Amino acid sequence: MRPFCRISVAPATLFLLVVIAGCSPSGSIEGTWSLDKEASTDFDQWRRVTMTIRSSDQDIFVRRHFNASRYNRSDSTRYPTDGSTASVAREASAKWLDSVHLGVFLDEGTTEVVSAEWTTPGRAFTTSSSLPLTTSTGIHNVETTTTYALSRNGSRLTVTFNRATREEPVVFVFTRPDAS
Repeated sequence: MRPFCRISVAPATLFLLVVIAGCSPSGSIEGTWSLDKEASTDFDQWRRVTMTIRSSDQDIFVRRHFNASRYNRSDSTRYPTDGSTASVAREASAKWLDSVHLGVFLDEGTTEVVSAEWTTPGRAFTTSSSLPLTTSTGIHNVETTTTYALSRNGSRLTVTFNRATREEPVVFVFTRPDAS
């Protein structure tokens, strides 16, 4: 009877390991991502947006590249995850990822203050930023909280921008360029 028990336990253990592996999340948030316009908030300005995410023990690095018909722009941000903040110099611009049709501008010498924290290490993080923007009524400090969350199967990255000045969040969905 003992040989039978050993034989029947082995397949049951293998089956359990396969089920557990199938239920666990896959992938890492790190890598290059491309905007899925159909799944995202409708911002007609951008033809193409790519984003690359990397991390270290105390930082998350995000590099974004935006394409419109005659407009190309890239920016990079280092978000500290150790509880500190970082100051990021921004170039003068009337356009950035979630700025479409807002009538606000980044002046020359604008500095954004940023920080981040992992909500699920390697799979989701939240950033906070404070950015002084110029409007027709003067300079206004805009506070934004952004969440970056990887789907359970690792194929989609959802980036959600929340501002106190907006009733609804702006949501961008990204996929890996090689996932077609």
